[in-house]
Amino acid sequence: MIQDIKDRLPTKPNTWEVTHSDSTVEEVTVARADEPTEAGTPINRALFRNLQGDLYTIDRSVTPTATVDNGTVKMSVDLPLTSYETGKLIRLRMPSVSGTWTGDYIPYERLGLEEITASSESASYPKYNAIDGSTSTYWTHSDAEYQNVWVQLKFGTAIKITKMKTLIKGSSSQYFSSAKIQGSNNGTSWTDLYSIPSSQSTLTEITLNNNTAYTYYRVLASATASSRKIHITELQVTEYEGNVFWAYNPQININSLGFKSINGTLHTGEDYLLRYNGTQWEICNKYVSGTFTVSGVGTTAVNLGFRPKLVIIYSKENSSVGTAISSTSATKDGIPIIITDAYGVGLTMLTSTGFSLTETANISGTLYYIAIGG
Repeated sequence: MIQDIKDRLPTKPNTWEVTHSDSTVEEVTVARADEPTEAGTPINRALFRNLQGDLYTIDRSVTPTATVDNGTVKMSVDLPLTSYETGKLIRLRMPSVSGTWTGDYIPYERLGLEEITASSESASYPKYNAIDGSTSTYWTHSDAEYQNVWVQLKFGTAIKITKMKTLIKGSSSQYFSSAKIQGSNNGTSWTDLYSIPSSQSTLTEITLNNNTAYTYYRVLASATASSRKIHITELQVTEYEGNVFWAYNPQININSLGFKSINGTLHTGEDYLLRYNGTQWEICNKYVSGTFTVSGVGTTAVNLGFRPKLVIIYSKENSSVGTAISSTSATKDGIPIIITDAYGVGLTMLTSTGFSLTETANISGTLYYIAIGG
């Protein structure tokens, strides 16, 4: 590593030892007197650093210290540099950090959600509607059941969820019987964390009676009678304790710059090239995910702000967009493309800043994408 290369620090600069033919030794001071027209480049640590392409690296055995401050990840790193020049690059590995995380709506990707299941579902109202961030969609069960219906979330590691926003109701308010939030670490034995006594009319924040980190969380609910329905419109986490799987716009303090924001999302355990632009740190390798809406037949352009190296487009079992009948893999403009569960959709162009999607069938709904590269 560059930081392991040291400049020579002599106590007697420009001093040479001369041994004469009679074996006597004399120290002499030598001064260069060649009167060059070009001074040339000295061979020292700075030269090797520049030969590496101005890439200031952090050894992978060195992990930045990280803390949580009001939901923001703050990292500190001491580089073996006397100063940092705007525009130079560093390589950083995002460390693992745990703490208490709060937000108006914490995305489930950040929580490490692995799976969502349900006791049953209606074809038009699938389980993913319960966590899609929208109050205009909802999950509901089949007509054959009405008691102890449930939607269950499974996380990769146990987390302690302490606050949520919920909108759980009956298809008509009088059809609602009961609902409760439960936690489990085996998916079999459940602990009650919160009871919802009546049908909710608006998205409501609740505080769970929870002192334990669980791998599974679920809503267990009942309607009043057969053919009556429970609607789970939204389950949003607003506070939890545990590890962060990715950090949005974290801050980093390198040497004397002070805490500056990193413009983007960093994932735990992954390496990033960062460049300081004088105001904030920019990520020079990108991982971006998001959603866009398609409607009818036409073209939708998505501006990523960079040219991706890989694009994945999919629908979350959204029947209005497609079902698991289409799974294609192709290359467009030299970029690998994966489109899955999105029937009637094709990628038409990759540009320097994003991609364009053509809907070849009369479809409507939400599509999700992941773009990697930059």
